Amino acid sequence: MARGVDTFRTYVNAWYDGSFHEILFTQPVNQSFKAMICGALAGYVWDLENPFVRQHRRKLKQLLRIVRSVEAWSPSALSPEGPESTRP
Repeated sequence: MARGVDTFRTYVNAWYDGSFHEILFTQPVNQSFKAMICGALAGYVWDLENPFVRQHRRKLKQLLRIVRSVEAWSPSALSPEGPESTRP
């Protein structure tokens, strides 16, 4: 039981610190990651085949680093005028 609660706690804490928002609302969406995260949030917190359950803290941190690095290398971030210059 404690393992499942700990898994949910990781996602709840990430929601409130804002990091989960970054992951959820990034574009384009990786459907594989989305399915694994949705599985955990749907209650399959004991499915140790799912890396977002088995290593929930580590995997969320890794995914956040990936999202942030992709955003850092996006064309808008590399614009000489900055990221705001290419937004409609």
